[in-house]
Amino acid sequence: MVFIDLSNFKSIEINPDLIRTPGSVSKIPYAILTLKMVEQNKLQLDSNLQINPIDKAYPSDELWSRANGSQIPIKELLEYLIIESDNTAMTILENNFGGLNETNRQFVGIRN
Repeated sequence: MVFIDLSNFKSIEINPDLIRTPGSVSKIPYAILTLKMVEQNKLQLDSNLQINPIDKAYPSDELWSRANGSQIPIKELLEYLIIESDNTAMTILENNFGGLNETNRQFVGIRN
């Protein structure tokens, strides 16, 4: 792990060669893609998405306990995604964007 102070570029390294999984960093592209779609008027923050059984990732996720078929506004979904690091929120977005491959394709297509 490497921490860099961007004001002076000094760094601290802790086991820098140890390979780690990206963890919740992988949620950031979902937030960016969602906000880009809002910017392009393809989505609205107050629009609702449905929570389906296939979306539920881990029982520890806050959204996992919500009833199947319930609705959640995109703005609230983004809050769960970024603030709570909720995997179910990420899966709901991914499934609404057409699945993992389609989500990746859309993200690669974003410019600026």
